[in-house]
Amino acid sequence: MIHSIEAMTDKSMPEEFKQVLSDGIDEIDLIRSGLDDMMIEAYQKVKVIQKESNIGDLRTAAFKAALEKIAVSYETIGL
Repeated sequence: MIHSIEAMTDKSMPEEFKQVLSDGIDEIDLIRSGLDDMMIEAYQKVKVIQKESNIGDLRTAAFKAALEKIAVSYETIGL
């Protein structure tokens, strides 16, 4: 891929960029990426709950979201 980019642009890529691209992503990058996605999704859900329930603050909306998850878990196991 690096060779193709250099050939298409007719320019040499700096060595530090070549190293980063050739090393690929490591485990910590995957963890951070997954955590980032989860946090974005959780925040969006809390914002929806806040808006739909007319709740004044995010903390209370997050608490409601957590209780809804617990309720779903209980229903799933038949409690």
